[in-house]
Amino acid sequence: MSRIGRVQSLKSPRDKILPRNVVPPDQPDAHPPPTTKSSFSNFFRRSKEVKSSEEEEKRQDEGNDRRGSSTSTGMPRDPPPSRLTVPRDSLIINAPDSQRRYFMGHQSRGVAVIINNKKFERSLKQAERVGTDVDADALEEVFLNLGFTRPNIHRYNDVPHRHMLRLMDHYACKTDYEEMDCFFCVLLSHGTEGGVIFGYDGKTTLDVLLDPFKRQPHPTLIGKPKIFLIQACRGDQFENGVLLRDSVEADGPAIRIPLESDFIYAYSTVPGYFSWRNAAKGSWFIEAFAKNVKKYRQEPEMDLIRLLTRVNYDVAYDYQSNVPLVERMHLKKQMPSIVSMLTKELYFF
Repeated sequence: MSRIGRVQSLKSPRDKILPRNVVPPDQPDAHPPPTTKSSFSNFFRRSKEVKSSEEEEKRQDEGNDRRGSSTSTGMPRDPPPSRLTVPRDSLIINAPDSQRRYFMGHQSRGVAVIINNKKFERSLKQAERVGTDVDADALEEVFLNLGFTRPNIHRYNDVPHRHMLRLMDHYACKTDYEEMDCFFCVLLSHGTEGGVIFGYDGKTTLDVLLDPFKRQPHPTLIGKPKIFLIQACRGDQFENGVLLRDSVEADGPAIRIPLESDFIYAYSTVPGYFSWRNAAKGSWFIEAFAKNVKKYRQEPEMDLIRLLTRVNYDVAYDYQSNVPLVERMHLKKQMPSIVSMLTKELYFF
């Protein structure tokens, strides 16, 4: 036996040396090398046809991706995730606008508080606020329309100023908002310049009342909207108003956020001015607010800022004092004021 034969005899059958033009039996997908010139030509022609077919399918797929209509087989293509329409009441974290809107789909809408101060101690020399009960009644209906439940709507009448402070501390620091959307508070009282708000037996300021919400709020309230409506005077000046030229001519992840974020204040009037109230219908501001909530509660695209802007319009254009016997108070106007530190859009509907 030759030396080469001895080496070959030591290998297994799978390791035996094969001729160049023979494919091992354990490589079924390998193409046998062509042995003639015509075989080489046919091989390369088939390879080019397969490659051209694959490139054509790829181009069709890319074109369909750009159009977003269908695949190369003609079957409908699912829209990309970023184009999915997500109902507002079921926002998900990866929806296109989920970081621009407050989530309002918790188990509860939240807590709504009405502080309704009608009568005051004689020493304060503040007149009885006739008509304020009409406002408070209307607000209870407003809160129901906004999605609050009756057990979470709390009304307090003729509240002493120290008790007002304790209430704010309770709702800011001791209430769990884990399964709630927001906190909403309406203050109905007398007021003066400098943000002064009267309680039944004394006065405080709006800054002091809101301090618990900024100093040490409950962790579950952080990042959620805190809405305050203040129906109170902010001074003793009267708004005269001016004639609108057109109307005369036409005869008609864990992040740090600021302490002041996610608040919105809607004042019945601008600083320094009187706020009007009707003994039978209540205040202009609250009446307009209640009317607009009822009007737009079925409007899905009406966020709170737009709603309050409609309230501003109604008070500015549709209301005017009628006190002909007191000239300085006759034909006067009122301009509400919105101060927003909201960081997202707020939809109640």
